[in-house]
Amino acid sequence: MAAMQAWCARHVAEQNLKRKVGRYAAALGFIVLMFPGPINAQKIEESNSEHGERGQHHRYKLVDIGTFGGPNSVLNGPSTIDVNNQGIYAGQAETGTPDPNAPNCQNPECLIYHAQKWQDGKAFDLGSLPGINDSGASCVNDRGIIIGGSQNGAIDPFTGLPEDHAVVWSKDGRIFDLGTLDGGTHSFASFINNRNEIIGSYSNTTPDPYSMQFAGYQTHAFLWRDGKKADLGTLGGPDAFPQILNDRGQIAGASYTDNLPNSTTGVPTQAPFIWENGEMRSLGTLGGRFGYANWINSRGQVVGSSNLTGDTISHAFIWEHGTMRDMGTLGGSTAEVFKITDEGEAVGISDFQGDMVHHGFRWKNGALTDLKPVAGDFCTNAYGINGHGQIVGTSTNCQGVVQHLFLWEDGNIADLSTLLLPGPTIDFKDVYDINDRGEIAAAGLVANGDYHAVLLIPCDQAHSNVEGCKGHVDEMVDVGDPSNAATQSEAQISNPASPATRVVRERKGRGYHVQGRPSRGKPQ
Repeated sequence: MAAMQAWCARHVAEQNLKRKVGRYAAALGFIVLMFPGPINAQKIEESNSEHGERGQHHRYKLVDIGTFGGPNSVLNGPSTIDVNNQGIYAGQAETGTPDPNAPNCQNPECLIYHAQKWQDGKAFDLGSLPGINDSGASCVNDRGIIIGGSQNGAIDPFTGLPEDHAVVWSKDGRIFDLGTLDGGTHSFASFINNRNEIIGSYSNTTPDPYSMQFAGYQTHAFLWRDGKKADLGTLGGPDAFPQILNDRGQIAGASYTDNLPNSTTGVPTQAPFIWENGEMRSLGTLGGRFGYANWINSRGQVVGSSNLTGDTISHAFIWEHGTMRDMGTLGGSTAEVFKITDEGEAVGISDFQGDMVHHGFRWKNGALTDLKPVAGDFCTNAYGINGHGQIVGTSTNCQGVVQHLFLWEDGNIADLSTLLLPGPTIDFKDVYDINDRGEIAAAGLVANGDYHAVLLIPCDQAHSNVEGCKGHVDEMVDVGDPSNAATQSEAQISNPASPATRVVRERKGRGYHVQGRPSRGKPQ
């Protein structure tokens, strides 16, 4: 895990992990894609090389999702679905109700927060299991079914902290407790496919100092299908965590393969897995002793990250037809990929030579396209991509300060703030998801300094009836090329934080979290 720690640590600030509201963290992460072999690091395209035309982009309406009486609402991501292809958003927001479990609170304000749904211009409080309990949504499928977790009002006899259970909300807002297995007290639902199959994790009663998710006890993966929940097993070690589920019912995640911690990683050997037809299979690693899967597409291609031999650096991988391949980098030591579409386009981040500057990239047909920063910035992070090849991410100073959000489409990058219609303003901090309708899930600081989730809705023909878009439908903004002309040199990055001083990034989400895991404040 040492390589992961160095890589993830360098980008912890880039992900703005400090949140007013915390959520389940998982030691997993990133991508999916398809290519015949390792990427040639020299095969890199300029971000504006596909089209010689200046950038033309639609106007966007900003919709503040709001809260339930508290100051903050929270965006999930990356590597989940924040807004589905029907335009339904799922997240969580603080209420004005004090948390009765103080000081064991999920957020610094010690306020109860609830799962949040937004649809057709209205935000809905999805509530929690009976009692004054926290709840949070983690994913929404195209049928409008939302999953996540909720406290159940009980106190864990092993930890003295509130218990959490995996839950699912029906389309009409009813909540159902999915329970736990093996006598455990905690569970969480992390992903749902369009067949309404649900994956998640739960704790059992066996002590585990290396627990992947639940403090002090083994973490196991479960599949909920047709009203029944089943343990997926492990690869031989004590823990397993499911990361992603496709519409074929294939599951990808990570599992320990033994019980003995490695001197190079500090934890037992961890390998990515694929689960299908009742069997969990190891995908192996790229030579190291730590790896994980982040995404699986409809073709069954699994992608993720793995340490190389020696556990000093990590690379992204693609696994298909029984073979894992190294994807390479943009010239630096490390790269990670967050998502791949069914059309075969992937997005992620890679270091340049020297490992102090990193850019987001698009991968397509074996070539990496460098997604250069907005002018004045130095680094980019590409997090979301839809089926039309539109990409969203952050443009930063390489030291944890998000200075702009960007939209990349048709070979051109745009500062999203320049595309907004007149109206409410926001200091953007995060963006993770864009659906096939071009709707973007983002978040930032509103005028009073509170952190709010927002939706950015394109004023195109598909949204001609959206209030605020009338009169602006298909109004195009010519932004030219706002990106930097060339890659910034490392010498221009002043005093980058030392990798040794940073912590491993929690790879899954920003909102509802398991008690015993750290919660985070809003970005500073």
